[in-house]
Amino acid sequence: MGNQNRTTASSFNDGLCTIWDSMDGEAPAKVYENLRYREEIVGAVRYFAAKQAQVRLSRSISVPMVQGVNAGQFVEIRQAGKPLLYQIEQAQHMRGDDPAHPGCPYIKLSLAALSMAQEAGWYGGI
Repeated sequence: MGNQNRTTASSFNDGLCTIWDSMDGEAPAKVYENLRYREEIVGAVRYFAAKQAQVRLSRSISVPMVQGVNAGQFVEIRQAGKPLLYQIEQAQHMRGDDPAHPGCPYIKLSLAALSMAQEAGWYGGI
């Protein structure tokens, strides 16, 4: 039996990410480190709606339901050892009725890539 609302690690097995919070002029703080994520498809409707709002979505991921993840924060995902930085444009709290995540509440994040160089060091110089 078990608790069907419990999020399992296998539901979010595409990698690990770090969530950063921007503090208007202060050094950003880590909200979550090594948070598991699952890649999602950026659908045509979502992509073109964002484009109309002058936002270019480049990625969509889902993370387990946690507190304190909101639009305006930043997500770092490492690929081939290099950090890729995205701004969270939208954070949708989902109930878990999606067949890909049965019974598991999660947050779907719509991400826009940032062209900020690592040398800028605004996020800890990772």
